[in-house]
Amino acid sequence: MKRILSFLVVIGVTVLLLSCKYDQNLVNGQEATVSGRIRKVGNEPFTSLVLSPSSTIDLYLIINDPDDKKEIENKIGTWQTLTGTILVETIETANHKKSFQKYSLFLE
Repeated sequence: MKRILSFLVVIGVTVLLLSCKYDQNLVNGQEATVSGRIRKVGNEPFTSLVLSPSSTIDLYLIINDPDDKKEIENKIGTWQTLTGTILVETIETANHKKSFQKYSLFLE
């Protein structure tokens, strides 16, 4: 009985830790160096490049230089470290019932 109880406690703690939300305390305007996988999200013609440091957050990449954008597009699927400014935008539904944070990384 004691063995089963210990096993259930370990399983419960594991589930709680795995379900925790990614919290890096991303602040609007903060300079940050972030490592993650570069991915392309969305459907054509509305695709965006994102940096995914974890499975629960995507940092949308804002790239002004076309040469930098081509270079980053060639690295889709690879693990990269990028430095830029964090931008946090609150997105709300039309009926104002739900809102969420959109995180972007402005590359300079």
